[in-house]
Amino acid sequence: MGNTTTKFRKALINGDENLACQIYENNPQLKESLDPNTSYGEPYQHNTPLHYAARHGMNKILGTFLGRDGNPNKRNVHNETSMHLLCMGPQIMISEGALHPRLARPTEDDFRRADCLQMILKWKGAKLDQGEYERAAIDAVDNKKNTPLHYAAASGMKACVELLVKHGGDLFAENENKDTPCDCAEKQHHKDLALNLESQMVFSRDPEAEEIEAEYAALDKREDSKYPVIFIAIKYKNTSRPTTVAHACSSSALGGQGTGVLRLAWAIARLYLYKKS
Repeated sequence: MGNTTTKFRKALINGDENLACQIYENNPQLKESLDPNTSYGEPYQHNTPLHYAARHGMNKILGTFLGRDGNPNKRNVHNETSMHLLCMGPQIMISEGALHPRLARPTEDDFRRADCLQMILKWKGAKLDQGEYERAAIDAVDNKKNTPLHYAAASGMKACVELLVKHGGDLFAENENKDTPCDCAEKQHHKDLALNLESQMVFSRDPEAEEIEAEYAALDKREDSKYPVIFIAIKYKNTSRPTTVAHACSSSALGGQGTGVLRLAWAIARLYLYKKS
């Protein structure tokens, strides 16, 4: 049994889904005793079987583990959930230095991971107060304050990003570097994805933007109202949520004046808020 468990663990760690499924299905004792939430210990950064299934986008094994009371909210030593690892995408290189075979089909890998993400987002855990059930924490943050959306955006996985946003993933969440998911996509040169996320930030409603929009309305009656966006951006340049200011400035600046003003407002806000020393 010990040898079988070791082989199964290695198959999971290496992302060999066919071998992992074969070992699992052919060993009734393993199927009965395996707890998908049990940590593999410090040498494996306290990842669980569920973590590895998600890490490699192994949708068949992942579905099996979730059906066996697997909990996608379990954390490893880096405070990462299974959703974090899933959204990191495949490894760029294997040990020999060759490209991983899945990278020859990046779109296929994205959709495969999106299937896994769908399963995690549909998961229901223990029953909580008021008849609700535990759900996967879509905005869980790891030790670097990254959410799954940060990693999906940085990996350029469009299908996964769309799913996370559709289910309420926080577009304005900032990691330890003060980067939003949009910033992560931009830094990794996923330009189309970054533009898409940026536009959704502009037209979404961040509750913290209401105060700033109210000040914009007040400025409209003052002498400096010719350039209200600039004054709002300067005043709030030290806020802990700079994207909130950018959003408030750009959405308020619309005022029926068209996309040109929107782009100018967004550019001004970003200039003052992201380029400050």
